[in-house]
Amino acid sequence: MVSFSLWGHRPVAASNGVGVLASMALIGLTTFLPMYVQGVLHRSPVVAGLALTMVVVGWPAGATLAARSFIRFGLRQILVAGSVLVPAGAAVLVF
Repeated sequence: MVSFSLWGHRPVAASNGVGVLASMALIGLTTFLPMYVQGVLHRSPVVAGLALTMVVVGWPAGATLAARSFIRFGLRQILVAGSVLVPAGAAVLVF
């Protein structure tokens, strides 16, 4: 729980807002990706599970790489890159 007084600070509000949006994307992806693979692509449940496994492995790997890159590139550049790459990845998934 975050105190409402902290939301007045711009960095805290921005990071919490981005965290909410990223969490929504991750939960939506893990919920609908297996149904999409099975229903639309007509693949087996095993293939749907493997597709979901790649997401579950890739998300923490990307977060680890981003955390290690903070020192080299700075927080602002990592956040900007992430805010571009996550929607771009979602667009690739859609198409």
